Amino acid sequence: MARSLLCLIVLTSLLLASCATLHAAKFCPGCGAEVGPDWKFCEKCGRKLGAQGTAPSSGAWQTPGTRAGQQIMGPDGGPMVWVPAGVYWMGSLDGSDDEGPETYVRITHGFWLGKHEVTNEQYMAFLGETGKKRDDASHALLAEDGGAGLQRQGVSYVCVSGRELHPVTSVTWYGAAAYAAHFGGRLPTEAQWEYAARGPDGRKYPWGDSWDAKKCCCKDNAGPGKPATMPVGSPPTGASWFCGATNMAGNVTEWCGDWYARDYYKTSPSDDPRGPSRGEGRVVRGGSHESSRYNCTAIGRASARPDATDDVRGFRIIVVPKADGAAREALPEVKSSFISISGKPKGAKLEVDGRPQKPPPCLAEVSLRSTHRRTIHIKVSAEGYTPHTDSVVAQRGKRTRVRYTLVKPPPPPPPPPPPRPTPWLSAGRYRGQEITGPNGGKMVWVPPGEFMMGSGDKY
Repeated sequence: MARSLLCLIVLTSLLLASCATLHAAKFCPGCGAEVGPDWKFCEKCGRKLGAQGTAPSSGAWQTPGTRAGQQIMGPDGGPMVWVPAGVYWMGSLDGSDDEGPETYVRITHGFWLGKHEVTNEQYMAFLGETGKKRDDASHALLAEDGGAGLQRQGVSYVCVSGRELHPVTSVTWYGAAAYAAHFGGRLPTEAQWEYAARGPDGRKYPWGDSWDAKKCCCKDNAGPGKPATMPVGSPPTGASWFCGATNMAGNVTEWCGDWYARDYYKTSPSDDPRGPSRGEGRVVRGGSHESSRYNCTAIGRASARPDATDDVRGFRIIVVPKADGAAREALPEVKSSFISISGKPKGAKLEVDGRPQKPPPCLAEVSLRSTHRRTIHIKVSAEGYTPHTDSVVAQRGKRTRVRYTLVKPPPPPPPPPPPRPTPWLSAGRYRGQEITGPNGGKMVWVPPGEFMMGSGDKY
């Protein structure tokens, strides 16, 4: 009996020890957050976990996410967040010329987006894996000296001490595209980038509509050192309200996949715009550590030559799962889906943005609610009345009421009197022909002829 009890105690102890080993939590040495057994980078602070992490065992990025902001470890070992398919108004009503006109955009496929910008440490690992300094077309991947975060060491590069978790800079567009392609991704289009930053509500900054310098690394809240960047992911309060991606305002501007055209929004398609087919510069987005509040919006556009290298520009990558195609059918097709309308003159016809609307019973008011600040064009017409047209700026989330009165057009003016006969302007037909003159008196026709004027008699 005692021997059986002793065996039971030993077996229980071994079982508890093995469970503790299996479920022992691991923590990031940088921020103390709990990390998974196969993570290469901490999801909270982005710190590389060294020997503790290994390469991802499965490609979670190859499968669509289930909710906005869902987080996984990406193919390059950094965290990625899910951005679902959706619709939004791209551009601005009151920004720079290249930010308008506002364009209704449908992002028809969801995608995984790098939660933060690619770091010096990640890019150094990429250079080490590939052994390349140029792409297949002989374009340089980065500045020859490696920029502010990487140092040339023989034929390779190493991170500058203390800058490992800062965003990599001095990378050309070709260098950013090569990194993305190496890990099975690509650079985001500017439509995808803006959608991830602003969300379907179309907010001005990633965190909302009000400026707060403490929520991004910018001219008024720069990091230490030169360049004055901050480690990726900070400040965390500046993350996108929609998907949780950080540093989409400030720190470094980010390369996008598109060529840049100042007037592109005037001709861009509604579904998944990918930019013009050619240009001199590539789109960059997001503002940098040198930017003011006006350049740190999620709307602002800029461009740079694809071979440009400087310390204000970095990038992040996206991966579009091949399995994600079902979202296309669920997206609204018409712009009026953003607007709720009540009110209409009795018996009149109402159009909003050129589309006929179902007539609710009201006499002299149209009430609109929009999910985004935008210009709405209204036309009210009724038989026998003068049409009323108006353009109003609807504020996001606020009801806008337009009051008007249809009026009957003024009666047409009476027809002009018939032209007055003017027979005196025409030659007569015979001597003594009688007509009525311009003063109402009688006139007779005197034809041309010859006669002896004067008299030969003397008095």
